[in-house]
Amino acid sequence: MLCTQQSDQIEDHWQRIESWMRDDSPLSLTFRRQLAEASGWTPTDCLQAMEEYRRFCTVAALQHGEVSPSPAVDKVWHLHLTYSRDYWLDFCPNRLGFDLHHQPGMGQPGEAARLRHLYGLTLQRYQALFGQPPAKWWPAHPLTVGAVRQSGWLKRRTGRWLAAVVGILGLSAIAQANPLDWQGPAFLGLFMVLMGLAAALTTILRNRLTRGDERGGLSLGEPDVWTVAYLSGGPQRVLDAAVAELHRQEFIRWNTSGKRVESAERGEPDDPLLRTVFAAVRQRTMSSVLEVVKSGHFEAIRRNLQQRGWWFSADAALRISQISALPFAVLSGFGVLKIGIGLSRDKPVLFLVLLTIACAIVAAVMYFKRPGVTGRGRKAFEEIKQKHELTSRSHSNDQVAMAVALAGTTVLAGTALAGYHDFRQPTSGTDSGSGAGCTSCSSNSGDSGGDSGGGGGCGGCGGD
Repeated sequence: MLCTQQSDQIEDHWQRIESWMRDDSPLSLTFRRQLAEASGWTPTDCLQAMEEYRRFCTVAALQHGEVSPSPAVDKVWHLHLTYSRDYWLDFCPNRLGFDLHHQPGMGQPGEAARLRHLYGLTLQRYQALFGQPPAKWWPAHPLTVGAVRQSGWLKRRTGRWLAAVVGILGLSAIAQANPLDWQGPAFLGLFMVLMGLAAALTTILRNRLTRGDERGGLSLGEPDVWTVAYLSGGPQRVLDAAVAELHRQEFIRWNTSGKRVESAERGEPDDPLLRTVFAAVRQRTMSSVLEVVKSGHFEAIRRNLQQRGWWFSADAALRISQISALPFAVLSGFGVLKIGIGLSRDKPVLFLVLLTIACAIVAAVMYFKRPGVTGRGRKAFEEIKQKHELTSRSHSNDQVAMAVALAGTTVLAGTALAGYHDFRQPTSGTDSGSGAGCTSCSSNSGDSGGDSGGGGGCGGCGGD
């Protein structure tokens, strides 16, 4: 079903397109089989891809053909074009109402920018009709950013970083034939020097990989307050902004004695995300409210950020974490080798064991600390902060959700929700976890696809 109120024309288009190859006729079964063979998809994936193709064609009908498909949808379209009778004699005239031609790229100047623009418009129109486009079938455009470009940029550099890490140990080998044969004090001195070099290299790697690729993403229009909140402080910040907005609309109030938010019992809000948070409030426990960040509405916000190029994909974040952990991981292995040699020679190795454990811990932290906000996302957030500078300073009640999105729950101090701020930030000025800190764009967001960790905090980007 379409998720927004539609005109009769839109409904008519959708009803005619929606029924295409829904049955188990020989033609439909053959089409699915050939699609599975051509794409390598499972039968379920083929059905989903065909559904996305139907939706794309509905958007195309409403945009008079000014659309651009995702790679997956394009595969279905290519196959459908080979069914010339069905496509040209039935689908186009009887379902679309016009001939939808597939125009391949010609490599002309400005063509990439035009396709990127069309793809963005297609996603916007899709979202208006059917809700958030599934990231599986509608990724960021491969000609711009997203998992494809980020991963490609990282892969081209992985070999260089690995060579640099190995080179650190290689230099020590050049200095003397085999550092593993050095006496204990001399080796410990070398190991500590290498720890310093590994720390510097890890810092450089992390900064370069999270800030280096700042090329643009899709143009999806002005971000809403929930998108800004997620960019600023992850899903926890979205929750804080939603609570503030629910309070402004008088759907909830703060129970001072119970130290929790409670329903004001006056119907339900119109916004889907606010309804989700409001439903959690009605369960009368703060734990249920805090758990709401795991809902699908919050995941949809993150996918929107990824499509904009403001948030790392899971694959790109994993690769950055792997590379960041590499220097200390290699150094830990170096220490383990020397520990083994020391034990075989009955030498004391306690101090080296402690240093090696420290290296392993740092490597683990770098691996599990996944970046969230991209370099472009940081720039976008700074522009949004400047645009809404008066909002974050004036604390207008009408703009309280945006104020919380930008600056955290500190803006609630002295208001009727001051108790909520105290609950989220027990000690003023102290970071309550790994969420946004007080300096802009300086904190870690945890996993690139998950919880940002800490509470309201001060203004800043919710990614590493």
